[in-house]
Amino acid sequence: MDLRALQIFKAVIDEGGVSRAAERLHCVQSNVSTRIRQLEDMLDTRLFERVGKRLAVTPRGVMLHGYAERLLELADEAKHAVRGGGTIYGELRIGVNSPTAAGQLPHALTDFHRKHPVIQLHVVAATTDSVVRDVLAQKLDVGLVVGPIYHAELLQTEISDDELVLLTDMKARDLRSARDMRNMMVIGLRNDREYRERMRRWMEEAAVPISRSLELDTAQAVMSSVGAGLGMAIMPRTLVEKWGFTNQVRCHLLPEKFSRAKTVMIWRRGNLHHASRQAITESLLSFPEFRNPHADSLIASCETSEAQLRGRPYCIRTP
Repeated sequence: MDLRALQIFKAVIDEGGVSRAAERLHCVQSNVSTRIRQLEDMLDTRLFERVGKRLAVTPRGVMLHGYAERLLELADEAKHAVRGGGTIYGELRIGVNSPTAAGQLPHALTDFHRKHPVIQLHVVAATTDSVVRDVLAQKLDVGLVVGPIYHAELLQTEISDDELVLLTDMKARDLRSARDMRNMMVIGLRNDREYRERMRRWMEEAAVPISRSLELDTAQAVMSSVGAGLGMAIMPRTLVEKWGFTNQVRCHLLPEKFSRAKTVMIWRRGNLHHASRQAITESLLSFPEFRNPHADSLIASCETSEAQLRGRPYCIRTP
């Protein structure tokens, strides 16, 4: 299959028409139209239908678009690998939801950039659902989220297993059960669902309603608010220590079934950024904050077993 024809086909879809695709590719519109017809003839199928004055991509065209992206990326990766003698090129798009990953990622990205300066990095902070959706749509190459995540089209590797603690201000008494938290405000991260869900389930089991809640944008803002006596929050102990809040907030142990949170890296099955993904995994696991005892084997394998994923819909497993 002609890579140039695939490039033109992809540009027509990405740009929303022949004229814009021609501008992007610096060629005349007639050439674009001719290459599209030739591609349709070769595949013996219609890739576009004309609706009024615009082109609408057919279901077969949508299918080919996904393959075209992967083939063009693979061709580009092969070209750079051969020319660069093993140097990793291209870009790596990362989605982040896990508070632990967000806290430690700047150090890992610094290490990654030092080792691979020619890779263009793009980092997006979003909800777990958004990160998963964009990884599946190949808008992101990898995601760092609280997991595990189960989806037939996703693979994952565990980056860390964190201890979660309940935070209050220093004046708070010992909290022995969820009943001791009655009438306290629950503070959480705006993009975080997993930790708030643990809090909700813990209090629900004790028949304690959540009367008030507050969402903030950063872990530092959450811990500062807790330290000021505004309410309580669940956070990884590593972040409390990393950001220097050990003298401002009090850490209470959570029930065992709510006390651990795994940060996992997810990527779509068939994603072509093998070298970049392995490199960022190595950078993440080179820092002691990511305490995964199986780091070496994870770097080597970086895959969840087919049997474990088969037949499972997308879901987030919480305790």
